[in-house]
Amino acid sequence: MLALSSAGKKQLELLRDLWAAGAEGFLPNPTLVDVEAGPDAATTQVYELLLNAIGGLYGASAARLLALQRQYTAFRIVHDQLQSAFDTVEQFLTRSQLTPLWLAFACEPSENTVAPRGADRPFRVTQLLPIASQGLAALELHTTAAGPAAEGRLVVSIVTCDDDRTLGEWGIPYSAVPDGWIFLDLPEIDIAPRQSVSLTVIWETRSGAPPKLSLTSLQPVPESCVRIAASEDRDSNRSLALRLHIGLPGSRRVAHPFHIGVRRQPETGRRGQRLASSVLSRFAELDPKPGHGPRVRLIDETAALELRPVNGTMTVAKLPAALPAKARRLTATIKTADAEGPLVEYALLALAPRAGYRQVLTEGRLNGHQGGFSGWLAIHPDFTTQIHVTLAQPATRPLDLYLATRLADGQAAEAAQARWLEFVVDGLDEVAAR
Repeated sequence: MLALSSAGKKQLELLRDLWAAGAEGFLPNPTLVDVEAGPDAATTQVYELLLNAIGGLYGASAARLLALQRQYTAFRIVHDQLQSAFDTVEQFLTRSQLTPLWLAFACEPSENTVAPRGADRPFRVTQLLPIASQGLAALELHTTAAGPAAEGRLVVSIVTCDDDRTLGEWGIPYSAVPDGWIFLDLPEIDIAPRQSVSLTVIWETRSGAPPKLSLTSLQPVPESCVRIAASEDRDSNRSLALRLHIGLPGSRRVAHPFHIGVRRQPETGRRGQRLASSVLSRFAELDPKPGHGPRVRLIDETAALELRPVNGTMTVAKLPAALPAKARRLTATIKTADAEGPLVEYALLALAPRAGYRQVLTEGRLNGHQGGFSGWLAIHPDFTTQIHVTLAQPATRPLDLYLATRLADGQAAEAAQARWLEFVVDGLDEVAAR
């Protein structure tokens, strides 16, 4: 507030006292500008007052910003420490002897099934699940495979009823739907407060006979019956045959090759996602040696794959459609079980379906195939290390994974126990739920 005379200054001081009675915050003091010294002197005085006011405001803002920066640094340190602690707890829970998943609910199939009658439009069914969202880790559906010429996709989604959060969504090609149980892992075990969950299955049929979902015996609870959208026969009095698995909230983070449209939980950083154990259980040994036992097995208690390379040949295991679409990198933790064992060479290969794996493993080049190759890496049995495969361009569809081992040149041992302990998918593009 500027005054050009002593009387004006007194009036401004009175006004300031009146305003200060009900005002909050800063009120400036009146300043007397000496106009008798000439217009230049008065202008200089006004500029000086304005600069001092701006300087004071800037100084206060700078001090506030500096304080916020210090607080942010302290908060970041605490955050990193907590994140590290959570990582340690997660690794401990993963590697401990605790059962990672528990079967919480099972509803066995009957001879009754549900499926669309034609391919003219999508067919949808919904059902309320009998357990809450918190702790839900995976589900199994009992299916009947599609016809040999069928083309299409089975879209399965799990959504919370209160806040409409997509816990998991899978797009399963008809060719991948088996006769029997299909295991679908949620990306993460839900940590949010408990709420009801709805299961939706949509058939997107382009041609052929689509797969069928098995139904249970009569369901006496109406809320748990399957609902058929636009059904001519009204809603079914049965429910879907399914199994529901639960786990410790926050203790599991996995990748499934058919995951689509997942809305992530609170920020988890750049730690990657483990490949689901249900994906590892689909392994197939390639080119088994006649007259000998299997050289590839799944170690159930640790969810690790063991390959036994023998002299003179490679041991190769295939994980069909195991690397999720849009993934950029896969890291595998490997170790030879016997510390006194031979030197083993490991290789990790990702290829599109029906591509020739043996030529890539032998020549060490992709030869124009879509995918990635780690190259052969010799690992001393005393060490646990990692092997990586990186894709130049993320694939639009899941890729097959090939795990290969062989004895290094000059090794006298007949065989070795080469173990693939863990698979972590990095650089997976985030997709917002629809």
